[in-house]
Amino acid sequence: MATASGSDSLGVTMGLVINLGGISGGIVFAGLAIFLKSRQLLIGSLLASVVVFLGFGLVFHQASTAILIGILLGVVTGVNVCGFYATTPMLFPASV
Repeated sequence: MATASGSDSLGVTMGLVINLGGISGGIVFAGLAIFLKSRQLLIGSLLASVVVFLGFGLVFHQASTAILIGILLGVVTGVNVCGFYATTPMLFPASV
């Protein structure tokens, strides 16, 4: 963002927004995991990631819209990370 817009402060803002979205994504995963299985939630969040990443790529040069999509980018990334941590032990159980 800083390179595309020429503004270093916009790059810092975008980094902050994505990180706050990631924190929110962990909370969203925890809330949705009450109602959905981890595997279903992970598959859904990965599919949502495709849409959000494509959207971010399309509006990259529009700063205000990119920041809003950056929040969603952080949320889906946070949900994906939580989903991988939640499903990996079931897929690869520890054998002693």
